[in-house]
Amino acid sequence: METKMLRWTAGETLFGRVRNDSTRQRIGVTPIFEMMREARLRWYGHVLRAKEVEAILKPIYEKFEEYCKNMDVNGSLKYYHSQAVVVEKGKQAFYGKEQTLSSTWNFQKSNEVYQSTDDYLILHCDFEINSKRASHKGKLTHIWKKEDGHWKLFHEKCESS
Repeated sequence: METKMLRWTAGETLFGRVRNDSTRQRIGVTPIFEMMREARLRWYGHVLRAKEVEAILKPIYEKFEEYCKNMDVNGSLKYYHSQAVVVEKGKQAFYGKEQTLSSTWNFQKSNEVYQSTDDYLILHCDFEINSKRASHKGKLTHIWKKEDGHWKLFHEKCESS
C-alpha cells in the first residue's frame, strides 16, 4: 500500500518498472520499516540510559535518606520541587513543599528500575517505611525534574500493600 501511494504521487505505474527505492529517494520518503526501527532504537536508548540515571540519582537518594533518618524535615524539603505532588493511592495527596513531609521515617527501597526522558528522571521501586507510628510496604514511583539547575522530586506516588 505504501509504494502504491508513492507511485501515484510520483506519477509512475507498475508498468514503468521503476524500483521502489528510487521512487522513495526521488520523493524523499523514508521506508516505514526504517522509521519503525528508529522508533524502537529511540525507546531502547531510554533503557540504555538507566545506568546514567542511576549514577545521577544514587548520590541524591543517599543524602535525602540521611536527612530522613536524622529527622531533618528542612533538609529533606530541599530535595522536593516547589510544585511537588505526593500521592498515596486511594488515600490522600499533598501539593507543595509545606504539605509534603508531614512526618519523618526510615526509608528503604529495593528492586529499583531507573528510566529517563528528555526532561525527567524516573525511579520505580518497592519500598518499606518504618516510622514511629507504623511500617508500610508497597510500590513507589518518583519523578524528578530540574529546578534552578538541580534535580528535585516533582511527583511521588506510593501504593501500600
